[in-house]
Amino acid sequence: MVILRDILKDPQINGVLYGGVVRDFFVLETDAHDIDIWFTSLPKKDRFVEKLRTAGVEIKASQFGIHKKFYPFTVSQIIVKFPNGHLYFVDLVVSGNYPVNDFDVNDLIWDGTVKHYTGNQEKANQVMRAISKKTMTMKPGYVPVLKGDHADTSPYVVRIEKFKKRGWFIVE
Repeated sequence: MVILRDILKDPQINGVLYGGVVRDFFVLETDAHDIDIWFTSLPKKDRFVEKLRTAGVEIKASQFGIHKKFYPFTVSQIIVKFPNGHLYFVDLVVSGNYPVNDFDVNDLIWDGTVKHYTGNQEKANQVMRAISKKTMTMKPGYVPVLKGDHADTSPYVVRIEKFKKRGWFIVE
């Protein structure tokens, strides 16, 4: 994470880790399944990718411009191999707004320290307490996504089942 921290802190990049990597790696201290990084502009994301390569991080594969249904932004996904040999799927999100609409436990960011995306420390503390209890609350806009057409085969419903199998309690 040192490589990521140093690159993300570059004022010409100014990206932050968010979502599951913060929840799982920094708060629960378990391995993260993937890494989500939020940028506010496309040039910042592009600089980040170039700096990764310069830092010796191998980009194994990439898909640019993936648009995920129900998300108001486009995701670029890369698979990276860090110098220590670890492989991660990395979602690079460009959005003018915080790109989370699913669960409160994904409202934390990391830019060298864990905090709430709004900067409100009390909210960060509340979210970290919920994470420590493995309890997540669904955001209001996410409920229709789960109850809509093809809900039984939706990848979002499958995602909820994976959380439940990992011991999470989900509040609607």
